[in-house]
Amino acid sequence: MLLLAALGVCTQAGAGESLPADGGQLFERRCGVCHLKGQTGTNILERRLGPQRALLAERTDLTPEYIRFVVRQGLVNMPRLTRVELPDAELEAIAAYLRRSRP
Repeated sequence: MLLLAALGVCTQAGAGESLPADGGQLFERRCGVCHLKGQTGTNILERRLGPQRALLAERTDLTPEYIRFVVRQGLVNMPRLTRVELPDAELEAIAAYLRRSRP
């Protein structure tokens, strides 16, 4: 938990501070420490899946159900995140953002 807090995953909005409603901003804030270009999660995915599937924000094959499952259950190097660490509403906004490029 301490490591997640250090990575900014557990940050909560303070009094008077509003969380961004935009899924893209939430993705960058909550997931970017691992899943933006050049970060650990992206590098691991590139080694496992190839460069065309490494950047989550550029993928078109991610479903909201799969995103929810991986976030809540964890997968390989991805730790599971609780509803305290990432509230459901934020997870839904992130899932919608990652799905945006699909018809």
